[in-house]
Amino acid sequence: MKKFIIFICCAALTVISLTVPVSAADYTADVKLYSTVDLLINTDSNAVIIDKNADKQVDPSGLTKIMTALVVLQNEKDLSRKVTVSGASLESLYGTGCVMSGLQDGEVISVHDLLCCMLIPGGNDAALVLANEYGKGIDGFVAKMNAAAKKLGCTKTTFTDPHGLEDTKQKSTANDLAKIASAALKYSVFQTIVASLTYELPQTNKNEARTLVSTNYMLNYGFPDYYYDYCRGIKTGASEAEGQSMISYATKNGYTYLAIALGGPYKDTDEDGDTENQAILDNVRMFEWAFDNLSYEIVTKQEQFVTTIPVNYCWEMDNVRLVAKSEVLALVPEGNGSQSVSFEPIDMPESLDAPFKAGDTVCKAKIMFAGRQIGTVELVVAESANMSMLLYLKSAIKRMTASTVFKILIAVAVIFIGIYVTMYIRANRRRRKNRELKMFKYSETQDTKQNKRKK
Repeated sequence: MKKFIIFICCAALTVISLTVPVSAADYTADVKLYSTVDLLINTDSNAVIIDKNADKQVDPSGLTKIMTALVVLQNEKDLSRKVTVSGASLESLYGTGCVMSGLQDGEVISVHDLLCCMLIPGGNDAALVLANEYGKGIDGFVAKMNAAAKKLGCTKTTFTDPHGLEDTKQKSTANDLAKIASAALKYSVFQTIVASLTYELPQTNKNEARTLVSTNYMLNYGFPDYYYDYCRGIKTGASEAEGQSMISYATKNGYTYLAIALGGPYKDTDEDGDTENQAILDNVRMFEWAFDNLSYEIVTKQEQFVTTIPVNYCWEMDNVRLVAKSEVLALVPEGNGSQSVSFEPIDMPESLDAPFKAGDTVCKAKIMFAGRQIGTVELVVAESANMSMLLYLKSAIKRMTASTVFKILIAVAVIFIGIYVTMYIRANRRRRKNRELKMFKYSETQDTKQNKRKK
């Protein structure tokens, strides 16, 4: 009766743990987004907060320059090193009407300043100069870009040029671009450049000193529709076929997020009569919602019940509770704590063999919120269990008799016994016949002797 009561209680707890999270709020419930692709990641925990088509392949357009910068930073330690601009390397840009930073044939300029020309105003000419310098030609540099992307785990990205001008073969996804941007942000010089609203480019042998101005309007309070005080950079892009794009990151109150919007239209969403770049505004919307609504909460308490598991070889219990080994914090909408999550055990065995001690680790479990994994926790047994030798032997015998090997041995034994019995019967029959034959011959001999005496 005691075992039955324990089992019923554990089952009830399991049902409760599975049903509570149904009412939990979705991360994206209150965010209206207009781009084809939107992604928001908390960079402190790598938690994906908003995912709208984040694996959809699109044209990365000008965001390609982030990978170009990353390859240069990976291959150059001295950013003050001077590079001479080759006019021949810029010929492919003539007549395209694309953004240029005014580089001239024969101009001597530092690698750092070339990165500024490429990342701040989005100079396509600077991207080509850097590609020729570090790839010994465009093709060589593009090969380095694709190799670096593959190393970062970008599985749906293909680069065909270093600047991101229209090319239907050049594709990436928000998830892959997030990996690329995160890798680039590990370089402090990259952080400084992409956070700059302006940069004073010094005089060179071909150009006077001039000011570079960022295309990232989130940094520019002169554009109140787009300006976001907590933005720390990064880069804009545009594709005639697929629309506007934007990658940015923002920090507030100790929280940092990376936002990506791809395929954003120009649309009048505030009804002021002017159309706005929705890729930029989607970044702002995602940041504002995250900073206003999300916080780190205790989503799993230490020793919180998760599930039960059957126990073998123990008189005292048929099932044992699995509980969380430690407390877990995760980023969720405020007010959603340990009662707002569910658990999905990972590689949990079908049963446990006694003996074991309370606190022994069994497996891990995913912590799920609003259908999304927000963390993992180790699961441990809540109670100790002693092994019953009688139950163990009973189970061992049952397993042995149920095994194929045992069945084969029994079959062989039966066959052997059958053969032995058959041979034994045949031998007995032969002995009986021999005795009868001897008796017959003996009787016949006696009759012969008697007949001779009579004669």
